Amino acid sequence: TNDVASVTSATAQLALFNATWGTPIEIAVGSGAVVSIAGSNYGADGLSSTVAPAYALSVSTTGVDSGLLATDGHHIYLFDESGVIVGRESVNTTPDGSGTVAFAIAIESSTGTLTVAQYEGLYHSNPHDPNESTAPLTISASAIQASGTITDGDGDKSVASTGIGGMVAFRDGKPFSIGAFPIR
Repeated sequence: TNDVASVTSATAQLALFNATWGTPIEIAVGSGAVVSIAGSNYGADGLSSTVAPAYALSVSTTGVDSGLLATDGHHIYLFDESGVIVGRESVNTTPDGSGTVAFAIAIESSTGTLTVAQYEGLYHSNPHDPNESTAPLTISASAIQASGTITDGDGDKSVASTGIGGMVAFRDGKPFSIGAFPIR
């Protein structure tokens, strides 16, 4: 589920991304946490009353191929840039950490809500399906990891993560959807 925000009215969301990347052409905000810590076991110490759960993103490896192409045919590789996952174009099949930013994915650390900003057009192979509602572009599930960190009453931390790349879907006529599922 998602909320596609007008770029001009998405001031809070724009602050999640590096201004030097330019202005996104679309922004989508998830309707809730992309992963859930519900059902987590805090043990005898119980949930910490002073340390809130925290969420973060990472990539499986630096420069992992997203499986997506820009409209100019350039491959898009994923990089973790200070907790924001950035899809950067490369003019060949070698990851380029300084390539043009095609899209970026951020997570709100206190809520687990994803925000996706798209900066460049993506190549969609089916010109007869302008919305791609049944077959949107997705990133390999294992390429992007979302983690949740919980803390119990005496300060012990537990971290769990799961692949969420496939939960970010890029449609041709409607930019994104963002799903949610639990981590354990």
